[in-house]
Amino acid sequence: MCSHFDECLAKYTNFKKVVEDFESLPRCQNLKLKHYMLKPVQRLPQYRLLLEDYLKHLGPESIDFDDTTKALRIVSEVAEHANNTVKKGDSFQRLLHLQSRLGDFELIKPGRELIKEGELQKISRKEVVPRYFILLSDCLLYTTYHGTWVDDSTSLRVSYVIMLNQLRITVPQS
Repeated sequence: MCSHFDECLAKYTNFKKVVEDFESLPRCQNLKLKHYMLKPVQRLPQYRLLLEDYLKHLGPESIDFDDTTKALRIVSEVAEHANNTVKKGDSFQRLLHLQSRLGDFELIKPGRELIKEGELQKISRKEVVPRYFILLSDCLLYTTYHGTWVDDSTSLRVSYVIMLNQLRITVPQS
């Protein structure tokens, strides 16, 4: 969320001016607006710790024990859901970045998730050549670098698509 916010600040000068004016108000207490956006997310773990500590000091016979246990369960579930949502958002941002590197290849599809990505070295008779692999929930992409080497934004060309539902893996018996 904050990376998109930063992009908007850089792209839209009028928006940046409004945000700066708002941040200069005394009620902001010298905090940036994006710090306020993080606060609700930061509260969940604090509530959980507070309830866990409170529960330690309650006996099972206490009138608050059942309600505190229930509240702790709810706060823990909400915190886990928030963490999962942030992780999915980060993963989707990574997929968007990969899509821009792959060009016309249709990377983003419903239900498809990024599992792992990285570079491996292919050793051939004449040389060692880098290859970039992208493991998705339904396939493995074997890609090569295309064009001028820049950095994490160098274009990729898909050489092979290996569908995972067509693979059969066997483990040798020892």
